[in-house]
Amino acid sequence: MSAENRFRSYDAQGVPLGLISDAAYSCPQTLRFAPGDILVLVTDGFIEWANSADEQFGLARLKDAIKASRKRSAAAIISVLYSSVLEFAGTTPQDDDLTALVVKRL
Repeated sequence: MSAENRFRSYDAQGVPLGLISDAAYSCPQTLRFAPGDILVLVTDGFIEWANSADEQFGLARLKDAIKASRKRSAAAIISVLYSSVLEFAGTTPQDDDLTALVVKRL
C-alpha cells in the first residue's frame, strides 16, 4: 500500500527461494519506498481461508484490513490481518499456514 492509498501487486519471479537448489531467477525488482508506504507479503492461507459458507477471505478483505490499519505499526497491522481472517472464518478449520511480513517506511 502506498502513501497515496493505493495498492500495487508484484508477481512471483520464480519458485520459492530454497525449494530447488539450482533454480534460476530473473533480475530482482527494485522497490522505492516513500514515507507512508507499506509492503505486505502474505501466504495464500490468508486469502484462501473459507468461512462456513465456503466463501474465501479473499484479496478484497485483505486490502480492507490493511487500509483500516495503515496508520498502525507493522506488528499491529499483522495482528489486524490475523484477527480479521479469524473473525471471518469463524469455526472453519485452518487448512494452510498463515504467514505475514509487513515493512513500513516511516
